[in-house]
Amino acid sequence: AEFFVEVADTKEKRERGLMYRDSLNLKEGMLFDFKVPKKVSFWMKNTYIPLDIIFINQNGYIVKTYENAVPLSIESIESKYIVRAVLEINSGLIKKFNINTGDRVVYKIFEWN
Repeated sequence: AEFFVEVADTKEKRERGLMYRDSLNLKEGMLFDFKVPKKVSFWMKNTYIPLDIIFINQNGYIVKTYENAVPLSIESIESKYIVRAVLEINSGLIKKFNINTGDRVVYKIFEWN
C-alpha cells in the first residue's frame, strides 16, 4: 500500500498531529518521525478521525499495529517497543491492505515547490 503523508518531524508538529481535523483522504496519513528511537505513546484527545496506528522501528520494520483508535479517547496507546516513527492512517486500512508486523516501510520524499 502507498500513502501520501505529512511528516511531523518537530516537537510542535508531533504534539498537534491530526488533532482538530475533520477528515483524511483514503490514502493520506501522518508520519511522526522522532529522529531518535524511543518508546512512545499516543492518544486521541481532540482527534476526530478514527485511526489505525503503525509503529515502525529504526530499521523501517513494523513492530506493532493498533487498529481503530477511538476518536476523542484519552486512552494511552503505547508503542511497547523502541520505535523511530509512527504512521497514522484511516481506520480500517491495516486490515484492508493486509499490513502486518514485520512488514517493511519505505519512505520516498517529495518536495512540492
